[in-house]
Amino acid sequence: TVAVNPMDPRGYPLVEQRQRILQNTLEQSLIKLIISFALATLLTDEQMILLPVWTVLFLLGRVTFALRYPFYRSFGMGLNIGTAMLCFFIVLFRF
Repeated sequence: TVAVNPMDPRGYPLVEQRQRILQNTLEQSLIKLIISFALATLLTDEQMILLPVWTVLFLLGRVTFALRYPFYRSFGMGLNIGTAMLCFFIVLFRF
């Protein structure tokens, strides 16, 4: 196919969608990583269950985002942004 040759402009539509999913996942992963480190330093032992729960929700959001891209990606994106904002506010509250 034309997607084999990266210099062929006809192959761009074949890889554009996957590139956008990968770029968005990289950005969301960086946000999750920073907030996870902050949470890990501020939570007590009993509250550490939030980290694996948040990781499962993150993975669920990423999978639903990728499977439903480009038209129905809002659930996955909303799940990631919502949990990130919740954890960010927990960090702000604890700080």
